[in-house]
Amino acid sequence: MGYIKISLLPYELKRQSSIMRRWTLVALILTVIAIVFFMVSYLFGVYLRGPISELQGLKEENDIMTNRISRLSYIEEMFDTIEHNNVIIKRLKGNNVDWKFTYDLTTNNITLYNITVKQISIDSKASGVNGLIVAEGATIADIIAWADATRNLKDIDSVELVNLTKNTKNKEKSSFYFEANIVISKWNEE
Repeated sequence: MGYIKISLLPYELKRQSSIMRRWTLVALILTVIAIVFFMVSYLFGVYLRGPISELQGLKEENDIMTNRISRLSYIEEMFDTIEHNNVIIKRLKGNNVDWKFTYDLTTNNITLYNITVKQISIDSKASGVNGLIVAEGATIADIIAWADATRNLKDIDSVELVNLTKNTKNKEKSSFYFEANIVISKWNEE
């Protein structure tokens, strides 16, 4: 036989009881969702902790290697300079010397003993090499020092200074033009 439920509680209490059950159910559902969300985020953090720490380690290693490479970059510059100098040496050696290149090299604002070379001419067909250098010097002492240093170079037989004239174009700064006859007897010997 079926039971008949008879509640002696007033309607207001029944309604409040029903509302309380609903809110309790909502709170329980929200608590379960919060616990699940917390567990997922915790597990996700634990899962990503390994790759993140590995990424940090790789970044630190990369920074260390970059610093080491930048500290050694001067070696690359040295090798470039050596390669450039080897090319110049090859062009200056042998029987077929590139005289235009030699002239350009020596007159490219390079000064030795305050001497600036203006022109070089060489006659390599004569016995020994006879050369003429036209240059400019600041003082006669600089010119004599340059000539003495040139005479002391290996395989230079003689250096004779000729046609020494004072530069009259610049009144403020005195300088001298001169020519130097150079005789080289052992040209193109290895």
